[in-house]
Amino acid sequence: MSLSLLLRYPYPMRHTRHKFRPIEPTAGRATPLPTRGRGRGRRRSYPASRILAFVRPVLFALQGGLLTACGASVDSAALHIEQAYIKTPVPGKDLTAAYAHITNTTNHPICLAEFTADFAQSIEVHVTEQRVDRVRMQRVAQLCIEPSASIALQPGGTHFMLFDVTPLPATGSQVEIELIDTNQQRYSARFDVRAFNAPPPQS
Repeated sequence: MSLSLLLRYPYPMRHTRHKFRPIEPTAGRATPLPTRGRGRGRRRSYPASRILAFVRPVLFALQGGLLTACGASVDSAALHIEQAYIKTPVPGKDLTAAYAHITNTTNHPICLAEFTADFAQSIEVHVTEQRVDRVRMQRVAQLCIEPSASIALQPGGTHFMLFDVTPLPATGSQVEIELIDTNQQRYSARFDVRAFNAPPPQS
């Protein structure tokens, strides 16, 4: 380093065997620990920016894995849901039914096993069975839809049954029900609120 540059350099110099080497300021950098001697026992320090550059991708990868494990991903395009509506409970009752037409747009089966809504304590899938002397509703564990196939949830057939329903919004508004399949994939669907004695909508 030339003498003129040495005089203009704002930081102190460290003398080595063959030349002067400037001592860089330590602001924003990891401060090295004092060490003795040279070679294997000598510790190195790295700037904080280099450490973050290495750690940040690892943190993002872990975060993505946790979200996947927790099943925080949403893929509503896999299911096409239309004509979805829910009836208000019959006066004096706290249960009701919901109906929809659901199409599986993927090339693999989708089995819905859980259903949640903030206005109902529990939601089940029921099928209507015609007996000799009466009609009986039977709960089923899953609602499976084959690839590129559809299923109709309708009165007198398969439908959602909602229990311990809190007061629903006014007739003509909408509520949301979340459908969760056996792979913990979540699908959000909006249902029109209709009066308990309203006729089914025309398809």
